[in-house]
Amino acid sequence: MSATEKNEQIEIETLGLVLEEFTQEQKTTNLAINDLVAAVNAHCRPKRF
Repeated sequence: MSATEKNEQIEIETLGLVLEEFTQEQKTTNLAINDLVAAVNAHCRPKRF
């Protein structure tokens, strides 16, 4: 395997890891936002008289 091929393989693996990490961060962020929305909605429910 040439140096160029090795570099390309490293780049592919690196980008895969970066994408995986970004995906996990997005999942965590989405959960936090959903929790926040649920809390706000629970707090802002109209009161029944």
